[in-house]
Amino acid sequence: MATVSYDKATRMGHRVAVLDGGVLQQVDTPRKLYDEPVNVFVAGFIGSPARNIKTVPLTDEGGQFAGMLVPLTREQVAAARADGTEHVQIGFRPEDTEIVGEADGGMPVRVDLIEELGSDAYVYGTVALEGHDERFVVRAESRRAPRLGEIVHLRPRVGAHHAFQATTGERL
Repeated sequence: MATVSYDKATRMGHRVAVLDGGVLQQVDTPRKLYDEPVNVFVAGFIGSPARNIKTVPLTDEGGQFAGMLVPLTREQVAAARADGTEHVQIGFRPEDTEIVGEADGGMPVRVDLIEELGSDAYVYGTVALEGHDERFVVRAESRRAPRLGEIVHLRPRVGAHHAFQATTGERL
């Protein structure tokens, strides 16, 4: 019978340090970095394709995208406004984003590119947010991917988004 012994050397890589310009941002397990980033830099750093992170107007209910409201708690809204800003950064991953019907409250996105990867496809599209075209990515089933030029409606799955303070980038 074989025995497996673990020492400190085999545990390397179980914790990852993320630095930005030499400044430590977060040290944790890869899963924790992915699921609970401490700031917008870590959120954008971990994962491929990268998380959709956008700065959007802040309302009393949450972040306002084109035709879509991403709900935030009262505490998150208050923390986002703490420095007087009326914007918030919202991030959600391509795999945590759904293509929904127009009546289901998603934001309208024009499909610019479809990257087919066997069973999955990454759908890249643009939408105008505050006068600028912004790119979004969603993972879809390859056989059910939309067509180029089509307008689809996207929204993050409930509870799958993260909110960040617009000026500091800290997680709310």
